[in-house]
Amino acid sequence: MVKGMASPASRHFVLGLSLLVGASIQAQEPNPAVEQSRLFPRTAPPTPANVTSDGMALPQAEGSTSEDESFGAQQVLKTQEKIPEFTLSGGASSYYTNNVALTRRNTISDGFFVGDAAFNWTPRINAEWQFQAGARASIFRYFDTTVLDFENLGAGVGLVWAPPRAWGISLIGRYDFTELLDSDSNEILEDHEFSLALQKVLVFGRSHALTLAVLGSAGISDPFVEQRDQVGFAIGYHLQLTRQLGSDLGYRHSWYFYNEGGRTDLNQVFSLGLHYYFTPWASLDGFLSGAVNTSNRSVFRYDVLSSGGGVGLTVRF
Repeated sequence: MVKGMASPASRHFVLGLSLLVGASIQAQEPNPAVEQSRLFPRTAPPTPANVTSDGMALPQAEGSTSEDESFGAQQVLKTQEKIPEFTLSGGASSYYTNNVALTRRNTISDGFFVGDAAFNWTPRINAEWQFQAGARASIFRYFDTTVLDFENLGAGVGLVWAPPRAWGISLIGRYDFTELLDSDSNEILEDHEFSLALQKVLVFGRSHALTLAVLGSAGISDPFVEQRDQVGFAIGYHLQLTRQLGSDLGYRHSWYFYNEGGRTDLNQVFSLGLHYYFTPWASLDGFLSGAVNTSNRSVFRYDVLSSGGGVGLTVRF
């Protein structure tokens, strides 16, 4: 076990050694940047924003009422009308993790900085259908293990179908493209993902709501060793503690089936977030998350605990 007081040189040595050991066990070892880029969006719990990182629509807590006999089709349409068509967002955050390379042994603790920006366009086609399109970019910079630095570029489109007589269940279909680059702008990964999700939002009152979702996806990746399909479910609970302070609790359970080598992973993520809104467009955010990844290939088993915080800006129009 490498202690947090280890020097940067020893961190690089142990990281390189762990990757070489993994490579000797399996000829094609996944790049740690790929594993981190796929895990990181899942560690942030759902927030009151209208679209999550997976393209799922979320309730607007301040405009919601109890889900009783009055919460019928007219109330659903009224709530949907409050969702803006354009959203610009950006943020800067710092995190600490006890397993920076997501390895089973010889874990290394480190901190990292994440800067991100995103654009979403979500026009409503009619009372039942909504279109989604967006683009995003983020950079990951590690304090000591700089060999893992990378950039994440992506774009996606989707459709949301919310029939009025489906007990509040919506169907979401999406296509997302992701490209990962190292710090020298060399491509690490090119990923195409096609996904379907069923989502149900239970609005308990003006201050809290529960989001349930079942998700399936198929991927096309280059390099092929990173290509995988997914089935899983997610639970997100939002509680507005005060007018300016909100909290979010999330759990995600996913099975990943890799298309090469017969690898199968079970990934579980627990997450907690606190958001203090100075204004409707500026917030201070704090996060705590834990992830456990089990696999039929022992080299891919890991657990990780991360925490951090930062500032976020969101403009809706």
